[in-house]
Amino acid sequence: MATEVSVLDKYGDVTYYSNYADARADIINSGIEHPLVQIWADLDEQIILLDGVDIWIAPGVTLNRTEATPTIIDNVTGTNTEPVKCKIFGYGKIKNTYAGGTENNRFECIKTINPSTELEVTCDHIQGIGGITISIIYAPSINIFNGKKFHLTCNKVVNNKTCAILLGDSPNSVQNHIDDVNIKVQK
Repeated sequence: MATEVSVLDKYGDVTYYSNYADARADIINSGIEHPLVQIWADLDEQIILLDGVDIWIAPGVTLNRTEATPTIIDNVTGTNTEPVKCKIFGYGKIKNTYAGGTENNRFECIKTINPSTELEVTCDHIQGIGGITISIIYAPSINIFNGKKFHLTCNKVVNNKTCAILLGDSPNSVQNHIDDVNIKVQK
């Protein structure tokens, strides 16, 4: 039986999956009411968020993307058609250690694109490897490129080469204003 990921519905029924993608597809296809995704084991896959679907990461569990995509993202199409409102919580770790290609081809641990996205994250730590910095920041650990709300409670946010948290389009731009930001990070 697959036990890496489970989905708990509003009636207390639990369904187990071997990966997040299968759990996400089942939520979409079966119309599970008020689902909570529970991640019980380390995963190396992209977590595409769903509106109204919260994610709990068990203590000590690591989400570490080693492929050429952000680890957690609100939208994979690059357009503004898929806003989400959800929470990621627990005491897990979120990483992105993809190191293929050149140093300007790195990816974020968490990225939001849609201006209506509302995301709350509570976890142990977030760590990205980042890319080169000349005048552009490549692959901050957290890139809230666009969004309505972003709340973060975390022990540590680290990036080996660039910045840990980037809010908005770029440091020199006033575009992509995030209305509600609350960051509580110890280190």
